[in-house]
Parts: sequence; C-alpha cells; structure tokens
Amino acid sequence: METDNVQKYNIKLLRIITMTLIGGLGALLPFVNVYMVRQGLNGTQVGIAVTVASLVVLYFAPYWTGIHTTHRQPLVVLSLTLACAGLAAIIFGYQTTFIGITLFNALRSAFYAAHFSISDVLVLSAIKGTDVGYGSIRLYGSVGWALIVLFTGWLTQRTNIRAGFYVYFAFNIISIVLISLLHEKERFALKAESHTKVNYRKEIIHLFSDPIIRSLSYMLLIIGIGNAGVLNFETIYLDRLGATEFLIGIYSMASASVEVLAMPLTDYALRKFDLTKVLILGLFTFFLLRLSVILFPAVHTIIITRFLTGFAYSIVTVGQVVWINRSYPASLSGAVLVILTVTLPTLISLVFSPLTGIVYDNFGPAWLYIIAAVFYLLGMAVLMRSNRSQMTVSQRGG
Repeated sequence: METDNVQKYNIKLLRIITMTLIGGLGALLPFVNVYMVRQGLNGTQVGIAVTVASLVVLYFAPYWTGIHTTHRQPLVVLSLTLACAGLAAIIFGYQTTFIGITLFNALRSAFYAAHFSISDVLVLSAIKGTDVGYGSIRLYGSVGWALIVLFTGWLTQRTNIRAGFYVYFAFNIISIVLISLLHEKERFALKAESHTKVNYRKEIIHLFSDPIIRSLSYMLLIIGIGNAGVLNFETIYLDRLGATEFLIGIYSMASASVEVLAMPLTDYALRKFDLTKVLILGLFTFFLLRLSVILFPAVHTIIITRFLTGFAYSIVTVGQVVWINRSYPASLSGAVLVILTVTLPTLISLVFSPLTGIVYDNFGPAWLYIIAAVFYLLGMAVLMRSNRSQMTVSQRGG
C-alpha cells in the first residue's frame, strides 16, 4: 500500500475509532456521579471520590504518555488500557459503599488516563502534512457520544443504571479491534532519538511563563476552576430536579449533537479569523449559558443550554489543540497536550472537587453556576489582555 493511501486509510479509520472511543464514554461518564448519589453518597463524598480519581489521573496521564513515546508498540498499550478500564467500570457498578465506589472509580481512572491525550497524539500524527483539520476528525467523537449516550439513557431507564457500564466496556472492545486494523503502526510512535524525557512539574511552570502559550494556560486554569462545580454536579442537579435517565441521556447527547456541525465550522473559523478572538466568543457563549440557568433553573433550561454548549465547547476544544499545534513541534505537542488537557484539569479537580461538593450541599447548585459565569468573564479578560498586547507589539514592530 502506497504512503498516501496508507495515510488516507488511517485517517478514515481514526474517524471511526474516535467515534467508538468517545462514544463509549457517553455510556459511562454522564451516569457515574448519578450512580454515586443513588448509592447514598452526599455531595461532599462525591467530591472526595472525584478528587481521588483526579489524583490517580494526575499520576498516570504522563506515565501512559511516556510509554507511548518510548514503547515499540504503543497501540498495544492503548488497547490494554481500554480493556482494563472497561472491566473496572463494570466492577464499579456493583459497589454500594463509599470506600468501594471510591476505590474502583480510581482504578477505572488509572486506565482511562491513557485515552484522550494518546488518541489526540494519534490524530495529530495521522493528519500531519495534510489539509485535514483536527475538528473534522474530532466531530466523529461527538457523533458517537450523541448516539450512544441517548441509547444508554433509554436502556438504563428500562433496566438499571449499571447497564451503561456494560455498554462502555463493549465499545472499548470495538475500539481495540479497530485499532488493530491501522496500517504501519510505527507511524504513531515518536522516534526514540527525538524524544526527550519531560519533567512535567517544570513544564507546567514553563507554560505559565512562556509568552507563546501563557494566555491559553491561564485561561484554561481560570475557566477550569470556575466550571468545576457545574461539571461535577449538573447531572446530579438534573436528577434532583426530577429528570429521568432518558432525559439525562438527552441532556448528555445535546452538546455532542451540535458539535457535529460546530467542529468543522470551528476549523473553518480558525483558518479565517484570529484564534484569540474566536476563543473569546466561545467563552462569552459559555457565560450566557450559565447565566440562563441562574435566571431560569429548570430541567428544560439545562437541556436547552446544553444543546447550545456544543458551539462553545467546540470552539474551546478545537481552539486549544490548534493553539498548541501551532506553537510546538510534534515531539513536544504531545506533552503539552497532556499538561493542558489532562494534568491541569486533573489538578483543578483534585483541589476544587471537595470544595464544590461543600458548596452544593450547603449553598445549593445555583452558586455553582454563579461561580462558573464569573470565571468565564475572567477567562475572557485574560484573552482580551493578551490580544491587546499582541496588537501593541505588532504596531511597535511596524
């Protein structure tokens, strides 16, 4: 098979793999915290369980990425972690105590930590040297999520919430089979001679001081802190408002169904317009959506805003990957992706999940939305200041 044909084949197959990989998560993630609450855990306990899982991800994400850059067959490692994550999720679904739930949620997270950063590196490796945009592949994940989460909501309402964990395992197995069909798998491993061991502690400090990516780093830190509570407790809030499993499924597929259109539009927008300004638009959209729930708290409001979230999420998700890809060579972009898309969110979850649980228990969910809205405005301010600084430097240079 000729080189160009191999690349085209792998890109087509990676679209399907992205669909099953992210789609399978749609059978699991929207229902994990709801399952915890239905076993009798309160908001503070859920926050602690999430924190423990975050601590595990914080350790294992760079570990798996390191293996990807040094192992001779990194896709075999990815396949093993998919199988183990699926099995851990099934065992998690039979836990009824706080300790058991926390333990097996952490075990699942240890293997889950490998999936997103490595899959992003695979996609970026496959499209290198082509005119294929990252968003055009990532949108297939949104399609998979939308379809599978809706099916899972319907299935769990007719059986029990544990059924989704079996669906997640099944799609992980499908992903493993598809990964085995990729051609010239050595393309997806970084050459050992081009790989330098990354000190993640130093790199985190560097990203917050490097002018190239400092603004993105601070923006992601700010909105991550502000949105932590909504991220952890929105499905629990829906359950508290009386939403059925099927409605929770509709809520969970809403954003992804819009992302199918929004991802390629974002790719187009980022080619035509200033990256910083497009990201500011995404954050402002998030602010308006959080404000809507504060003013009109109801199941239908949360579901409607979730649909519109697809546009904002697409802008921020594709925008940060494009920013990183434009700023760093392939040998470093994988490590930077891990830091900003896995390590940083995990650190935020580690520190703030217990605090958001306390806020939820003692002050109510409305305060989580107020905090998120304010922090999206702060994130916008960081990017606006960055944009003005770039314009000033450009004018001086002229």
